[in-house]
Amino acid sequence: MGEVTQNKEGWKGKILSGLFWRFLEQISYQGIQLIFSLFLLRILDTEEVGAVSVISIFITIANTFIQSGFSQALMQKKEIKEEDYSSVFYLTLALSGGIYLLFYGISPFVAAFYHLPILKPLLRQMSILLFPGAVISIQMAYAGRALQFRPIFFASFFSSLFSGVLAVFLAYRGYGSFAMAYQQISYYFFTMLILFLCLPWRPKLLFRLSSLSSLFHFGWKILFSGLLDQIWQNIYGLVIGKRYKVEELALYNRGEMFPKLLSSTLSTMISGVMFPAFSKLQEEKEALQEMARKTIRFSAFLLFPILFGLMAVAKPFIILLLTKKWIGMLPYLRFLSVTYLFLPLH
Repeated sequence: MGEVTQNKEGWKGKILSGLFWRFLEQISYQGIQLIFSLFLLRILDTEEVGAVSVISIFITIANTFIQSGFSQALMQKKEIKEEDYSSVFYLTLALSGGIYLLFYGISPFVAAFYHLPILKPLLRQMSILLFPGAVISIQMAYAGRALQFRPIFFASFFSSLFSGVLAVFLAYRGYGSFAMAYQQISYYFFTMLILFLCLPWRPKLLFRLSSLSSLFHFGWKILFSGLLDQIWQNIYGLVIGKRYKVEELALYNRGEMFPKLLSSTLSTMISGVMFPAFSKLQEEKEALQEMARKTIRFSAFLLFPILFGLMAVAKPFIILLLTKKWIGMLPYLRFLSVTYLFLPLH
């Protein structure tokens, strides 16, 4: 009994430490991203922002397909081996290569579909971030499994800072949409490099189909759920960009940015730490259910007053931070704040 109690106390300490570093990571990342986004939105026009918004939909869905299932399965599996990490590493890189070639080939058709020539080079260049994104998903799984969130904080902080400065510099130099594109690409590459410096994990020359098969048994459910969720969330953007204009898509996305930023920061911080803890309790159904209930209550307790406050001050908030040229995002911001109230349950 003493040993069991000691183990539980040890895990409690790791969870609290993980929450602290995850909180710092999310606050610093989202705070830095927000500050630089405000600068970029003041410099760029709605069409330039809308063009990046269209391409980001393709990249987000592709990243979900590549990363979602196996990274979660690596954290969930009770006993993990080096061949599991390495097998997933090579598979996700191969998937990234295949999707990159697909996007490279269809980029002219995407540009023609939206009657926006800049989408062709934009899609081809932004697709490069699929490769570091695949590697980061495995690094995150390794760190999350061990509840080592300090390296993630440092990687996120310095990558956000560097990529943000680079984007603002390029925007002032007249790079337009590509300033935001290079911000994302540089963020992914620097995060990957810093995590390689901070974490002991390295891919080895190991590839086992049996490892992938065991991981896929759990991962395909997460993958299917993630794809369904991302397609559902982003189909609006594809329709808005085609049916109306990319400028309207920019207003919609920027209107979503603030409530999504607040809610997803909280959700990512809590779920990123709690998922490994949930995995440890997967055989104890009642304890797992109670922990899930407490997590939802705690998330809602923090999120509800924040989003209601945002709705109350939405108009002066937009004018002060983004100037009147972005006032068209006001109805989107208010409505989407209501929808994100339900994120803790989701």
